[in-house]
Amino acid sequence: LFGSTKGNFGHTLVAAGFAGMCKLLLSMEKGQIPPTPGLDDESAMDKNVVKEVIPWPDTKGDVKRGALSAFGFGGTNGHAVFEEYAPEKKSSILAVVKPSTPVMPKLAIIGMDCHFGTLNGLSSFERALYNVDNGACLFPEKRWRFMGSDQKFFS
Repeated sequence: LFGSTKGNFGHTLVAAGFAGMCKLLLSMEKGQIPPTPGLDDESAMDKNVVKEVIPWPDTKGDVKRGALSAFGFGGTNGHAVFEEYAPEKKSSILAVVKPSTPVMPKLAIIGMDCHFGTLNGLSSFERALYNVDNGACLFPEKRWRFMGSDQKFFS
């Protein structure tokens, strides 16, 4: 199933991935998948685009999973898979344990990689963080040609 936040509040530029993540996590929590408003051309739509509120598909006892893709300017892309937290099943052995501090939910990062500018991979990204390196790369000169020489767009 596909959805987007752009129909709700336009393109949020650098926050688009975060907006999509919020929509996905709220959808998991509520058990409902919200529609993507503003889609007019039914014939051009994929049948999997959510057009009205629908219940989250039955997971048949498994946890809910959802994926988020964010495609940024200049090829900065990200993809994440989110999974509902499922508490461990209770064992048949009864034990009373009272932790002295609250137990935080678990977060599992299954796999990760990155490419930022000239930094190719997590190890070069980590080196850049700690060595104050700069992975920025120059954009092609023609990238902004549609704006002409009007400098108000760049201030």
